[in-house]
Amino acid sequence: MALYFLYRPRCGTTCGVYETREEAEANSNALTTIVEGDFELGDVDVLGVKLSDDGQSMVERFPGATVEEQKAQYNAIAEETAKEGIRAAKRQVIKSTAKGNIEELAWKYTRAADNDLINGNTDATDAVNAERQAIRDANNAHEAALDALTDLQAIKDFDPTDF
Repeated sequence: MALYFLYRPRCGTTCGVYETREEAEANSNALTTIVEGDFELGDVDVLGVKLSDDGQSMVERFPGATVEEQKAQYNAIAEETAKEGIRAAKRQVIKSTAKGNIEELAWKYTRAADNDLINGNTDATDAVNAERQAIRDANNAHEAALDALTDLQAIKDFDPTDF
């Protein structure tokens, strides 16, 4: 039996399933496309289908899975996608924080160069370079700590500026 799906091409998701084309058309809008799929009602969930490779029909995203299994598998994929998105955003904050901390060292370099010139050595510049390296090491350690988190809530709660 053919079912009609409302598909959102922009985000690649299905948002409705109908037994007739007329029902699908009545619920369609400018953001959706009606795509036919050869399924029995109740055998597939909107989360368990995807657009076929040729873009002409809907196919099973998780072949052989029950509706409940389809939902669980889709939700697991969605959670992993969310984790990666949050990690990427927090990784950028970590990098920005480290960059800001390194930029704050500029005045120390000037002072260290003056001190080294007076003292005839590089001790002050070496100390600032060590501080800069410590910031980079802390950045790398904080990114590694973020990447090691596996729980979505723990990733959300992670403070990217706390290093």
